[in-house]
Amino acid sequence: MEKKIKFLIVRKVKHDIVNYLNNTGGTNRSISSFKANKIIFLIAKIDHRIVGCIPLEPRKILLNKKIINS
Repeated sequence: MEKKIKFLIVRKVKHDIVNYLNNTGGTNRSISSFKANKIIFLIAKIDHRIVGCIPLEPRKILLNKKIINS
């Protein structure tokens, strides 16, 4: 039986997320850096264990002469 993947949006920086990211060879930042840049995370979990993480940083985009938060 396949295990189900749960996807979550996490708005707070947590130690398990930072540890996962720092151990995967991807983004290597400190907790304070994530907080300062208001990073949120898209997390994939199987059995309460992180198996994937995408840090998302808010940006302002100029589109059709309007500033859009993304």
